[in-house]
Amino acid sequence: MLKYFTIYSFIFVIILSGCVGKSVDELLEDAEKIMITNLDSANLILENIPHPEKLTDNQRYIYDRISVIYSAYRIRQWNKADSINEAVLDYCARNNDTIKLKEALRLSGWINMSNGNPDKAIEHYSKYRDLSEKQQNNSDIQYGCYNISRAYLEKEDYVNALLYAKNLLNNYEELNVGRKAYYYRHIAAVYKKMNEVDSAMFYNNKVLEIVADNTDYYFMTGHILNEMSEMELNSNHFKESLRYADSSLKRRTNRKDISLFNLTKAKVFLSVNQTDSAKKYLRIAIESSEDGLASIMAYSYLVELYKDMGDYKEGFYSQMNMNDLFEKKAVEANSDLTMQKYQEEKLKNENNELQLAKREQEIFFLSVALISVVIIVALLFYLFTELKRKKIREHIFREESLRAQSLVIENENKLLRQEKELMVLREKSAILRESLFRKMSVATKIPSLKTSDDELHIVSTGRIDLREPDWNELIHTVDDLFGEFASRLEKEYPVLSKEDIGFCCLLKINVSMRDMADIYCISKAGITKKKTRMKKDKFNIHEEGLSLDDFLASY
Repeated sequence: MLKYFTIYSFIFVIILSGCVGKSVDELLEDAEKIMITNLDSANLILENIPHPEKLTDNQRYIYDRISVIYSAYRIRQWNKADSINEAVLDYCARNNDTIKLKEALRLSGWINMSNGNPDKAIEHYSKYRDLSEKQQNNSDIQYGCYNISRAYLEKEDYVNALLYAKNLLNNYEELNVGRKAYYYRHIAAVYKKMNEVDSAMFYNNKVLEIVADNTDYYFMTGHILNEMSEMELNSNHFKESLRYADSSLKRRTNRKDISLFNLTKAKVFLSVNQTDSAKKYLRIAIESSEDGLASIMAYSYLVELYKDMGDYKEGFYSQMNMNDLFEKKAVEANSDLTMQKYQEEKLKNENNELQLAKREQEIFFLSVALISVVIIVALLFYLFTELKRKKIREHIFREESLRAQSLVIENENKLLRQEKELMVLREKSAILRESLFRKMSVATKIPSLKTSDDELHIVSTGRIDLREPDWNELIHTVDDLFGEFASRLEKEYPVLSKEDIGFCCLLKINVSMRDMADIYCISKAGITKKKTRMKKDKFNIHEEGLSLDDFLASY
């Protein structure tokens, strides 16, 4: 404590001695230079400028600008920073200084976002974007759109958030790798908030493609894979969730990532009731955590897991460990806050530093002592109540186990009955679909859709001529029979033309390769190539083991 006091006292004396005899312009110049490395010292210089209300417009601009940056970045007094910045904006507007005005608008947007005022942030970022459009500065236009989208996302106005997010893709080729990656990731975040998981996954995959060979952004891939794992988990796609969790662990860049990614993997195993694996990865997350927050989350999952298993002893110890970590983090946070206040007061008033340090130390130790007493009392109370309730819980647990076993048997019988009913319905559905295909007029033109003995002996002419009404009937019928198959394709894959959708419908109803070749007047090999091109270019499927037929059959 004495060491820090001596250092700050020395800085204070140097600044005061340097301020003596200097003009206001020189003091402001010194403050501008020093604020890059030491905002406290820059603010101290401002406090030694007499009568700031008498400064000229330009001097006041510099004075207010430094005050805004100090209030926002150093002491996080957002309302004060915003109020002072209004004067800066007024000065820039009156003097028609576009460069300074854009800087002030950008800073105002950030301040209001940090202060939980997205409407005002949107207002200032919109002005920033408008000025950038007049300058035809694409980089700044995209920066403005990005932050407007962030503000709408904060307001939970997802439509406008997505609208401005999509504007980020204008002049895409001019963007560097970093901006491309961050903008795609932001679009994915908007879709995630809108619960459009497929779109969020698509844009997250775009980020992975962009940064795949760029080591400067390698750290990003692990976090994206972890987010994709959580999205798949929320969609009950456990296998995919586990695959992404494993991939995220391979892309870890620090110990914090290890604990976070292992925690996600544990959550996947919890969702599929693989308790042993879940406990294993929860323990790894606890042991690899550096900041304690991941450990607290892992312990909370362990507590609930042990309760569900009826292992109240281990659940109790996990609860105690979590409480210890929680209190430790609380003490650390309280210590950090106390130290920050202590240093601020020390800079303002040198004569009271020793007394203030002593008081803060006393408060710290009293806080620790009080917290320790509270923890001990809570532990004793918890132990007493747990011992008293243990027998009751064990009795209730035995009764619930018996009741649960009877429910399991009953549910299994229900499932067997439902499976039989489902098989009957599926057989009826297949018969109805086959009957409808026979009644389609277009089915008479396609040999592989004909089922009668007479029709099977019809010799192919080598060309099947399907006209516009035939295609419309085919697409409409397949759309009705397969749960709006064509409509869903058109919505989810807007790059598909009507011809592409017709091609997909033929594949959906298993038209033979020979008939496909006769319809499109190309060879069977040409049909195979067409499938391959559509799979990669239109559906963005690059898995070798998955064919377009298989994909559409399960779609």
